[in-house]
Amino acid sequence: MEEKKARVPEPEMTAEGKYRCRSDNKVYDTREDYDTHCMEEHEGM
Repeated sequence: MEEKKARVPEPEMTAEGKYRCRSDNKVYDTREDYDTHCMEEHEGM
């Protein structure tokens, strides 16, 4: 069986180089934190 990869939307980059979630405007220091947030909170959209 092939594992389905959920799509994570591209984040909005802040002036400080951080990652902002377009859905709820939360800001993350790393792409990994952002990706984890999307997968857990938004189920990969």
